[in-house]
Amino acid sequence: MKRVLFLSKISNFLFIWGFIIPKRDIHCTKICLHLFFYRGIKSFLILLLLFTFSFLLFTGCERNYNSITNQPVEPRITSHEFEWELDTLGGPHQWQFFPQNIWGTDEKNVWIVSYGPTNYELLHYWNGKKWENRTPFFNTSYVLYDIHGFSNQDLWIAGDDDYYDNINHVIKSQALVAHFNGTDWELFNQFNIPYACESIWGTSSNNIHVGCTGGIFMHFDGQQWDIQDTGTKARIITIFGFDSHNIFAGGIGGDKKPPQDTTKYFIFKYNEGTWEVLNEYYRWYKRQPMLNISTDFGHRTLWGKDGVLYSGGLGLYRYSGGDRWDPIFDKNTFISKIYGNGLNDIFALEVFKGIYHYNGEEWFLMDDFKNDSYSFHAVWCFGDYLFVVPYPDSQFGNNYTLVLRGKRKK
Repeated sequence: MKRVLFLSKISNFLFIWGFIIPKRDIHCTKICLHLFFYRGIKSFLILLLLFTFSFLLFTGCERNYNSITNQPVEPRITSHEFEWELDTLGGPHQWQFFPQNIWGTDEKNVWIVSYGPTNYELLHYWNGKKWENRTPFFNTSYVLYDIHGFSNQDLWIAGDDDYYDNINHVIKSQALVAHFNGTDWELFNQFNIPYACESIWGTSSNNIHVGCTGGIFMHFDGQQWDIQDTGTKARIITIFGFDSHNIFAGGIGGDKKPPQDTTKYFIFKYNEGTWEVLNEYYRWYKRQPMLNISTDFGHRTLWGKDGVLYSGGLGLYRYSGGDRWDPIFDKNTFISKIYGNGLNDIFALEVFKGIYHYNGEEWFLMDDFKNDSYSFHAVWCFGDYLFVVPYPDSQFGNNYTLVLRGKRKK
């Protein structure tokens, strides 16, 4: 009878223990019971002692394992080395056009927008094998400055619609935005705004932000357009956001005529439906030569990931909150565009020097084109694939438009 009661207590204890210990160790409890009933109390007690020791050891290790994995993980280092191919758009008898920006979904679906003297070579598409001219016909004279999309069936472009004023007999500009649904283009040029659209960004086709000259922002909610005048008269040349609420823009404006003779640099931030000036800097031409400017932020290009924001222009900067920017490159570095795959794989174009790459550890000037007379203006990447638009120094002397396609070496 005593043995039965003792067995009952042991069984209850082990039953409860099975809920406390990790599931992977429950089978050990079954072994203990087997040894108790069929091998005797001594074998059971020996194994129970060993099992208790291993339980404390492994659960202790498990707590240590969790504490390690919860700590920040250092980013993976990415390679600076690429293999390159050079493509030409247009031909020797084609009017020159100048690519402005690149966007894509993957390495086999890439779009480039351009401006030029004709409407024939303004939108090009890379299908993974060759470049195709996909310029839409809008029955108007226009140029393109920026592109943003969500798929090949949901694409937005922004630019400048030129028209002839029959009353004053002059050519005037107005805002142009168009959307592609995979089959047809829908043109929006009814804004009645005498300004060009130079930047576009959004989270979906029901939340599109457009930056224009004249300090104008436009927003599309899927049904109608709202227009905001910031009063700055700035060209809004870049927009980037992390989500619907954390959106930034950069621009440049000013009066280069006496007596003011100034240029103004801006960073804007979207705040509950209104664009506000976050940073501004005034340059007086007669007092400050170009190399003596210190804007403390970049006005020309914005890009970010996981809440970390970079700006480029007269230098390269990282946003540190409020109105503060930490410099990475000084003001003598002219950054035209920033884009990346992640915080350990960022590309920044220096107009005259080439391509800077951040691999998670250091910024490195890729010297692949040190012997070529290029200036660099647009960049986009996807994984190990990199697309760059350079202008040759002799751009005005020939009719070739170039695209560099890079693939990271393994």
